[in-house]
Amino acid sequence: MTAYTLTSDQRSTFERDGVLCLRGVLSTNNISALRSVVDEQIAGLSQSKTAYDFESIARQLWSRNNRLDVGQAERFDVDHLAAAILADDEARPLLEDSPVDEDGMFLYEIAGWKHHRGIRQVAFDSALPALVADLLGANVLNFWEDTTFVKAPHTRQKTA
Repeated sequence: MTAYTLTSDQRSTFERDGVLCLRGVLSTNNISALRSVVDEQIAGLSQSKTAYDFESIARQLWSRNNRLDVGQAERFDVDHLAAAILADDEARPLLEDSPVDEDGMFLYEIAGWKHHRGIRQVAFDSALPALVADLLGANVLNFWEDTTFVKAPHTRQKTA
């Protein structure tokens, strides 16, 4: 793994803006591993306890289904959320215009590192931890959580 060296301009940008876009930090192997994980997450969506398809939930909710089907996911009390939204006549989904009438998919999954080796490798063994520690001036870095968002083409739901 090749170390990524931050420039003084990049450090200044981070200090000023609190965010920094860095290109070329991840290796081709890191990127391939993450792409494979996303494919696995999409394929296993209906069996995941931590993944949701927000587009599917929105379609079900606005069609006034009595019970929402979120597969095996159990992170959120979706029925409680649905009741709160449906109780407000002013609440409407935020939808993008779409030239086609196709269903999209808006995958959300957390804690993928617990189930997917590729995320663990990038989170713990890539150039990222050392780079972030350097950027923050930290001697110790704690990994908190990962979140995967995949918004497929033709997904009309806006990203909040």
